[in-house]
Amino acid sequence: SQATVDYCNRIRYIAKYDPLLLLSHAYTRYLGDLSGGRILARVARKALNLKGGDDGLRFYMFEHVSNPKSFKEVYRRALDDLDLEYDQVGRLVAEANVAFALNVRVFEELDVMGGLEGATVMKLDDAVGYLDKTLEEQKKRKEDGSDGGRAKDVAVDGDAVKCPFAFMGGPNPHKSRDDSVRKDDLVS
Repeated sequence: SQATVDYCNRIRYIAKYDPLLLLSHAYTRYLGDLSGGRILARVARKALNLKGGDDGLRFYMFEHVSNPKSFKEVYRRALDDLDLEYDQVGRLVAEANVAFALNVRVFEELDVMGGLEGATVMKLDDAVGYLDKTLEEQKKRKEDGSDGGRAKDVAVDGDAVKCPFAFMGGPNPHKSRDDSVRKDDLVS
């Protein structure tokens, strides 16, 4: 499908010109799809009218991940341990939004292919535009001095651990309902 081709082209592009941003796609893929993949696989199975087997759904299969919860914890911990500059964090977050938008386009395309009334596919420029918008906002924050100077200053709230993607909005993956995960809690 065109949306899938566009997504693959984006991954090839950043692999060539800014490979750090591959982390954004890996984050979206593994932590996003691993968390909600079963639900999305059911949606895709129904939308594509797939009766049996795994054809068309292999995207949601993680054969080498035996324990999703442990995998996600280790993955987030590895992200926490990255020594990133503020600008790098910003680019990662912006590209994670692009990855999410590109994933949305794939599902929108499925809706169009399935004949869902009123379904449309987001323009590729709009999906990729998240990067430019986010980077422009960061530039403004940096110019007015509200950026904290370095990723570590921004990525750590007190001593609560946050991976770079905690700034995307939504719940902090490192925070439970009652308290936040502390760095000391991650080291045994």
